[in-house]
Amino acid sequence: MVVSEDAIEGTDIEFRHSLRRMVALRDCPRIEMAGMTIGPFKAREIFQIEYSIGRILERKGVARFDEEILSPDMVFKIHWKENVQTPERLSSLPKYFYPMLRRLLAALEEKGSRDPDKLLVYKRLLDFSRDIVNCRLRKVVRLATISAPKQVLENLTPEERALYDAICPIVNGWRARILGVI
Repeated sequence: MVVSEDAIEGTDIEFRHSLRRMVALRDCPRIEMAGMTIGPFKAREIFQIEYSIGRILERKGVARFDEEILSPDMVFKIHWKENVQTPERLSSLPKYFYPMLRRLLAALEEKGSRDPDKLLVYKRLLDFSRDIVNCRLRKVVRLATISAPKQVLENLTPEERALYDAICPIVNGWRARILGVI
């Protein structure tokens, strides 16, 4: 389904370019990178920068993110919250939840290749993540079969909204054909 793939990629690109708060870990001179200037930074200075550039600074030991992007504990709480809700209700997710989840899973999988404890966390988180995705998918499909209240649709992520928008015409067309109403 091209529509949801486009939404997934679009949200991922938007996330990579979103501004994130970082804290400089050490003094750093001005850096010229891909036609842009970054810094200079003093140790403990807080600044905002695009996530993708921040990841480079983090890997180089120049800075760390000042805010939790997404943690396993946050995913476990989302899992619990999503499963206690009725099938008609969708809880709101953090902005860029799915791009952050993919990155968290990839990081834990990579760490798990070196640390058995991290591998266990990764496997548990992957199971919880699948449950979240499956639960929300069931809810999106259910919403596409009814006249969903607008406030419920507001809790759809962009990726879920694209799926909902793609499914609705299929469901409505099928229903009309079955009932002979064209």
